[in-house]
Amino acid sequence: MKKTLCILALILAVALTGCRRQETGPATPPEGPETAPLAVEELRLEILKTDQRSEDLLAAVRVLPERLRAALAERGVEAESVRLTVGASAAAS
Repeated sequence: MKKTLCILALILAVALTGCRRQETGPATPPEGPETAPLAVEELRLEILKTDQRSEDLLAAVRVLPERLRAALAERGVEAESVRLTVGASAAAS
């Protein structure tokens, strides 16, 4: 009985050593070479007319280029110009 208790105590001690808490410091991002922002000379997009109203398409053509340019700039992409066109169907594009 004493041998069994000693063996169980040894197994428990070995198992618990793997469960101790590790102390870690704050994570720091790895240092790497600085990269230049991505530059795009011209970004061309086409919106399909599908079932949209003409007024909605005109508003999208006016607003979307500037919004796309701003969204890309937030992610480090510089787009000199954004060109948005309206197509009749995907097959015609």
